[in-house]
Amino acid sequence: MTGLICLAGLREAIAALEEAQITYREACQALARVRRTLGGVVEHAVVKHSSKPARRLFNGEEAALVPYEQAKAELAVAEERWRDIGAALAEVVWT
Repeated sequence: MTGLICLAGLREAIAALEEAQITYREACQALARVRRTLGGVVEHAVVKHSSKPARRLFNGEEAALVPYEQAKAELAVAEERWRDIGAALAEVVWT
């Protein structure tokens, strides 16, 4: 990590981490909603022997996976930055 480590940087990292956690949580909830709906439609499709409605929802699940995966990756980056800054600050404080 380059540059100066300061409390302002730590505050920025914490804010970014919190925002990434919120975005990730929202993406998880959206994906869960789609999957719950899909589960009901698949069950109905099995009874009716028709997969037409389920195809649309499978596409919806794939679409919901995109922001979920992006949010997951952004959360990992924010967590890593937060840990790195915290570790750098701890090193400065204890040396």
